[in-house]
Amino acid sequence: MKIEQYYDITQIPYERVSQERILTGFNDLDYYTKGLSVGVTLLVANTNAGKSTLVQCILKKAIDQGYRAWVFSGEHTAQSFLQLMYHQNSEKKDYVAIRYKDTNIIDWYVTEEKERELKAKFADKIFIYSNKAKRDIGTMLESMIACYKERGTRFFLVDNMISIDNISSNVFAEQTRITEAIRTFALNYKVIVLLVAHQRKNAEKGGFLIDIQDVAGSLNISNKAYNVIAQYRVDMLSTDGKDYERLKGQVAKCGFDLKQCDGVLQVLKTKGNGCGFVGIKYDREKKTYLQANKISKTEADKLFAKSEKLYKTILDLEPIEDGNLPF
Repeated sequence: MKIEQYYDITQIPYERVSQERILTGFNDLDYYTKGLSVGVTLLVANTNAGKSTLVQCILKKAIDQGYRAWVFSGEHTAQSFLQLMYHQNSEKKDYVAIRYKDTNIIDWYVTEEKERELKAKFADKIFIYSNKAKRDIGTMLESMIACYKERGTRFFLVDNMISIDNISSNVFAEQTRITEAIRTFALNYKVIVLLVAHQRKNAEKGGFLIDIQDVAGSLNISNKAYNVIAQYRVDMLSTDGKDYERLKGQVAKCGFDLKQCDGVLQVLKTKGNGCGFVGIKYDREKKTYLQANKISKTEADKLFAKSEKLYKTILDLEPIEDGNLPF
């Protein structure tokens, strides 16, 4: 069969059909990215920033939108992952308290009635990669392809990349190879992948703000993703220095007060509407995140102006290193 090597542009149909996407439930994040579409979205953060909790929030939203999901949870056992999913889908009335032996330690679990309800909700919807299976990318991709073909799975959550076995001493090159393999899978099968990566060690920078090159230390990884999202946990941030003032100002510019947030999401790269910051709040009862309340434009403008002034003051006070002399 002859393959056409070029087309008259008028031969190509113009389609007025919205692109497939998963909405995360964070309104401003969905505005910036236009949702998670076919391809790879990268979520990057430091240790204990709440990445696993956040992606499980998104997983819940994907299930609510009718998707089936394949999940690799490298830092959870299947049992602990199940418990967290059940807690994120329950309310206070759904819990029962169980005392640990003869101590004053209390653990909370969902009731048997709620367990039956959630089993019915998630049946044939979420498929967990086995803890006993190999963790190399080749074996994982075999599982992902099988789940796509046999179960109709269209959302794939990989949490996180550092838990995938490396076969090379060059970690950065290996992580680039892994990301490329996942991206190729996503595009070939037209599925949506959410890939979690750690922020690279950034001590030499002296701050905490993440940029594109901080994704596992390689710009190559970021280049392969349609969306790159950074996550910060507010109570883990150093309040001293220019990074904190810069973050406060930029968060205010986007309509949030950092002091009223438990975390912040930053869209570093997207093919959607643009980049920006989103404040999030942690719901301790449900062990989940919600978008923080937005503040008025007047209040936002005041916070932004104040933070920018302090930020510039800190810059002026910083000592100039020999390698950065202005002459």
